[in-house]
Amino acid sequence: MYVKLADGKIVPDLVLDDENRRNWAIMSSLEGSAFVISDRGFLLTNKHLAAGWRLPYFDDNLDTEVFLIDVTKDSKKAPKASIVKLRDLDSEDYKSLKDWIPESGGLIFDTKKLRVVGPYNFPDPSKNEQHNFEGRNEDLEVTFSGKRLGINATLVRSSNESDAALIKIDSPEALQPVDIAAAEDSPAAGDHIIVLGFPAVAAKTYVLSETIENGKSKSNVHEVPQPYVTDGIVALVSNPIVTKGGVTVEGAQGDIIQLTINSTGAGNSGGPVFNSAGKVIGLFTYSIRQGSTLTSAAVPIRYGRELLKSQ
Repeated sequence: MYVKLADGKIVPDLVLDDENRRNWAIMSSLEGSAFVISDRGFLLTNKHLAAGWRLPYFDDNLDTEVFLIDVTKDSKKAPKASIVKLRDLDSEDYKSLKDWIPESGGLIFDTKKLRVVGPYNFPDPSKNEQHNFEGRNEDLEVTFSGKRLGINATLVRSSNESDAALIKIDSPEALQPVDIAAAEDSPAAGDHIIVLGFPAVAAKTYVLSETIENGKSKSNVHEVPQPYVTDGIVALVSNPIVTKGGVTVEGAQGDIIQLTINSTGAGNSGGPVFNSAGKVIGLFTYSIRQGSTLTSAAVPIRYGRELLKSQ
């Protein structure tokens, strides 16, 4: 449900309870890729995988019909209720809902006061009744290539400037890290690159086994991840925001490395992008579509290097 407040702004009807489990939970479940950058168990991946609450939350419910409560009139009277599609709303309202970041907080509504006959006591954004929210991972697990068992991971930190996050596992053995490109090894258009990851499009490998535990027979099916390899070239290096001589230059997509790779799809996010010397220059992140043309983008590895520095 959504609410149109007295000032005309439309906000989601956020509640702290879930009567009869009938509300939409603010959550998501994703699979992606990561790579080891320290033998002590540190890995780099995308922020949208390890700390999704720090990015815009776009739910498929925006495509469905939803309940809209309009309280722009006299708050002592029963508010007007209607069924709408959020995509049909004013473009500014729709963009505000589409770009909402859970960590940015919001107004909390009382479900009982929404369902009784007036008067209605809605939160008032003008009175600083905005609440802060904190996200968490219910489950964060890393499974290595060729292995059946996963290892629990924890989020260490995520970048404030780009789609990069640092996670950690407690490994029973020393890990083999990849080589990270130095600051002077900047990618350039035309450079050959190779991407590794575990996209959904990759053919799956399963291990089937029969075991007896506590005197009971059990059939087991485990997926064993196998890395998917794609290659291409750096198509373009987008500009970060730079101001010099009173002129500001910025890339429309932000500070990214645009690649000619277009065949990986969901699940490859967070995978390493290697240069021809076998050193990681970026984290594979997302696809860019323009009409029927599809390319992809990577976060420069310097954002990963920054996460390793305490100061």
